[in-house]
Amino acid sequence: MDTFLKANVLPKGGVSDTPVPTPTPTPTPTPTPEPTPEPTPEPTPEPTPSPSPTPKPSPSPSPSPSPSPSPSPSPSASQSPIETPSNLAGGNCPDVQELYDTTNAYRATHSTPPLAWDEQLAREAQAWADTQAPQQCAMVHAPRPEPFDQKWSENLGFGASSSPDYFDASCMQSQRMWYNEIKQYSFTPTPWTTNQGKNVLHFTAMVWKSSTIMGCGVAYSSYPNMGTDGICKIVVCRYKGVGNVVTDAYFLANVLPPKA
Repeated sequence: MDTFLKANVLPKGGVSDTPVPTPTPTPTPTPTPEPTPEPTPEPTPEPTPSPSPTPKPSPSPSPSPSPSPSPSPSPSASQSPIETPSNLAGGNCPDVQELYDTTNAYRATHSTPPLAWDEQLAREAQAWADTQAPQQCAMVHAPRPEPFDQKWSENLGFGASSSPDYFDASCMQSQRMWYNEIKQYSFTPTPWTTNQGKNVLHFTAMVWKSSTIMGCGVAYSSYPNMGTDGICKIVVCRYKGVGNVVTDAYFLANVLPPKA
């Protein structure tokens, strides 16, 4: 059975006296590389408004004493900023809890705050995966919204197999391949300039410090390129606020080196 990945995925006697001829192996199609995530232009600064004259304050009446507020209870040790498994809704990744936990474990390695799971963002990622799967899991990025503060970074992953028996339906393999791009990344004082042209933007999108939420989806389809039983998947993960803003200053502030 043939199985292959595009920068993300993969999958799985009797005895006779008569020698059996060895079957000729079926050649495996050469995978085409996954598209690099789109870098984000630096936002255009808003014009600074002219200052308004400061009004003269009117005399305030003598304040009445306010009742003392009741102290808020301290958070218990079980409370966490991380979403609970029941909240990881919106997409079809069968391993969504592992995907989410591993994303934040990677980010912690880079001294970066954890992402919250956003159900709406996951629904949108799932909708795009559903759109692309019937196109033989076409690796095409979705148009990004405007304005700048509504944009997201998008990672795409592809996997295929000649048989459902050997097909890996997970989202995790794509994620591991994205993070493995760290091997190509150079942590320098001019990181955008240094790393231009390298296949690193999936990794940088995932660990981008100023991103705060994420959501993922996956969809499947038949894949005749790998035979009559061929099957493919497309994984879509989105991260917001948008990352991969193309200046050295942004990359230096948001893609931190791993802890020693």
